[in-house]
Amino acid sequence: KHIHSPPGKRSIALKKMAAMQAGGKETLQSQLEHLQMKYVGTGHPDISKHEWASNIHRDSYASYLGHHSMLQYFAVAQNESCGRIRHQMIQNMIMPVGLPPVAPDLKLEVSSEHDLSKAK
Repeated sequence: KHIHSPPGKRSIALKKMAAMQAGGKETLQSQLEHLQMKYVGTGHPDISKHEWASNIHRDSYASYLGHHSMLQYFAVAQNESCGRIRHQMIQNMIMPVGLPPVAPDLKLEVSSEHDLSKAK
């Protein structure tokens, strides 16, 4: 046999659970904001895809360089020396995902300047 609680107690329990979940979301949000302020690489609400990808790649390269066994693994896989792989990774940390995309408002300014030069 299943024991069921009376409907009144069930609705009170559901309301308490809903309130705890809402409070949990607020707590989680405040913890996330605190971490984003404390650590640079965790981003912020207005981070672009390019900036986020750059942070991920830089963190990965830093981890590979910090763990010598990973560096050796890459060196063996690429048939290169550890020093050369280390140098390549450090160079890749400068612009890990390439140039940032041009902002749409800058494209308009450049194209309007170009149109003005044709009119002269």
